[in-house]
Amino acid sequence: MTKYSVIGAGLAGLYAAALLRNECSSVHELQSELPNNHRALLRFRTNEVGKALNIPFKEVSVVKQVHTSVDKIQTAINYSLKTTGSILPRSVLSADGQTVTRYVAPADLVQKIYDRTTCAYHFHWDAEERIGQLIDSGRNIISTLPMNLLALILDYPFKDDLECKSVSGYSRTVELVNCDFYGTIYVADPDIPFYRVSFVGDRIIVEYAQRPDAGLGEDNFEKQLYDMLNLNDVHHLAVDPCPPLVEQRYAKILPIDDRPRKEFIHWATSKFGIFSFGRFATWRPGLLMDDLAKDLSVIQDIANSGQYQALRRS
Repeated sequence: MTKYSVIGAGLAGLYAAALLRNECSSVHELQSELPNNHRALLRFRTNEVGKALNIPFKEVSVVKQVHTSVDKIQTAINYSLKTTGSILPRSVLSADGQTVTRYVAPADLVQKIYDRTTCAYHFHWDAEERIGQLIDSGRNIISTLPMNLLALILDYPFKDDLECKSVSGYSRTVELVNCDFYGTIYVADPDIPFYRVSFVGDRIIVEYAQRPDAGLGEDNFEKQLYDMLNLNDVHHLAVDPCPPLVEQRYAKILPIDDRPRKEFIHWATSKFGIFSFGRFATWRPGLLMDDLAKDLSVIQDIANSGQYQALRRS
């Protein structure tokens, strides 16, 4: 049986460890505690992730709408510029008021996965030095580290060719009472500081592409949100009408050229036995959690074939 060590105890790393079960021997995390990089919305198109983890996800009907009076193309351009600083295809293009079925994960999904795996695997924290030893050990490694960070750790000769650009972001979660609604509003208007508002049962998750300036996003947040929602007197709905901002470093990652991206992934595997896994490790902005089980199966097939082990010995 092929054994793996996982680098990264975020959502992708814990998911890999949970799916591998007896094939995973250890999980190594650079931080001193369990990271939680998913402060925004954990909503899935299928229930495959929940079933694989044996963690109940809630099936809901979600309404997706755009807050704008501008034509669709201009809205898409404005929204992309607002969220990434570039003109790229974004999910706003599919938001036209339709109702879709989605599966909502528990807000503490990362902690729940960890609680179910901590007894099965050895977890190592502050593991930067240990990761170097792990790489030299010749084991099969599944890395969920951002591609640019792994390239730096491995001293990849062509790391400057990997233009792994990303946009940091912020979010705040407004807890509600007397509410059980699911919906997403995309906000392309550049005069409104947040770009997406998601109703998730008894919460509203508000997301920003950049930290709002005092007086624009802080002092007027409650009024901006309720005016946009066209609600007059809803102060009684919010437990805390203006909760604190939480930063997310990799809120959006931008596409890069496919050739250098694939060349690095191949190099890391053939030279070190490191398999890149997850959105940030493979730098694929459109990759969904729903697709990760398939990616993990491909990794297992390659590792079991001995193809890369032969390359490393040659």
